[in-house]
Amino acid sequence: MLAWNLEKDLSSLSTEALIAELAKRQQTVGVRPAVVEENFQKQGRNIENLRYDNYLRGLEAEQTSGEAPCPVCKTMAKIRVKNRARTIYTLSGGHKFRRHYHYCGSCEKGFYPLDRKLELREKGEVSEALEKRLIDFSVNEPYAEAAERIALRYGLEVSTNLLRCVRERVGSDTVSVAGVALHEELVTNRPVAQRLSVQTDGCMLPPLDRWKEAKLVVVLREDCHLRGSKSSKGTTMEMRYAAR
Repeated sequence: MLAWNLEKDLSSLSTEALIAELAKRQQTVGVRPAVVEENFQKQGRNIENLRYDNYLRGLEAEQTSGEAPCPVCKTMAKIRVKNRARTIYTLSGGHKFRRHYHYCGSCEKGFYPLDRKLELREKGEVSEALEKRLIDFSVNEPYAEAAERIALRYGLEVSTNLLRCVRERVGSDTVSVAGVALHEELVTNRPVAQRLSVQTDGCMLPPLDRWKEAKLVVVLREDCHLRGSKSSKGTTMEMRYAAR
């Protein structure tokens, strides 16, 4: 009876009230401020992890037990396998959920409606939000250093192999995009540049078979560069690269 009353009382509280009550129960007397701050941060991540788990449980329960429209031809496709497990990593940590696998006889392809609802890639194990951050770190510094900085900033333990796989997969997807589509994505409404600065460089790299030269081209619009002075360098706001 006591447990029932407690559950009823908690369910009637707002999210803000629950967080306020949780904050009151934190031991802060005699604890260094830096430790208190770290503990609060860790607790926040744990709460976000639980919230995302509850979010996934709700989506699991909403799955249809019948047919679902094929994302390609819109034909209704039956379930071939129920409750197939998948693990993903998000900004709040790792999460495991189960979803139904549907198969379209017209397209002869299978799909997971819940994966599409969560906007997950067919391959890979990270969410879109986490992927953006992993790419941001991994393209600007070595994988080991990137993993250390991610752990410090987000409290997430990621391996250098995960960083490498995410970077290679995103790079491969980018290269596979049709040239016209990629060009249209990059085109802006700015007027044509009056002057372009082009710089080239190259170096010899030792691949598996023999040494080859890698070349890099940098293209800079004049209106994207602020000239410097004798005592300071100029500032470049935007550049385009091409490598081969």
